[in-house]
Amino acid sequence: YELARIERIGNNSGQALEWAEKAVEVAPENVWYLKLLSEMYQDNMQFDKSIEVINTLVKLHPESLEYLYDLALTHLLVGNYQKAINTYNIIEEKIGITEEISLQKQKIWVRMNKPEMAIREMEALCNAIPDEARLKSILAELYLSNGMDEKALATYLDIAERDPDNAYIQISLSDFYR
Repeated sequence: YELARIERIGNNSGQALEWAEKAVEVAPENVWYLKLLSEMYQDNMQFDKSIEVINTLVKLHPESLEYLYDLALTHLLVGNYQKAINTYNIIEEKIGITEEISLQKQKIWVRMNKPEMAIREMEALCNAIPDEARLKSILAELYLSNGMDEKALATYLDIAERDPDNAYIQISLSDFYR
């Protein structure tokens, strides 16, 4: 493990990877060894192997959100968008709806060309955090970009009614009417 770290610092990633693999062979349940091996696979652009190692970490420590976040991010890196969404859903089951996860999922749905799912995601987030005008603005823009002008207008008007001094909403309404 320490030899792998030394080689990594010396920018010898190939040798570092070999040492990291040997460390995991010796202690296959050592979290530190597994984390280093996952990072080394990523450094060497072997993302599928990194995902395997992170899955091992998730199985060993299912209560750890850190490994689930790492798994979702790695899935994103390789374009496994549905698997990233599935992983974020697991996190949400554990901690509930959060702005960070919902916004990430919304972006993934847009990238996957599934605007109806992106809209559902934002609607759920806006229901969970109803007083956040910024989130409702994102929802209104999603409606607008997907030809749902009436829903966009209703959302903009709702925001303007709740927060009449919100300059962003006034500009958005002006753009909408124009």
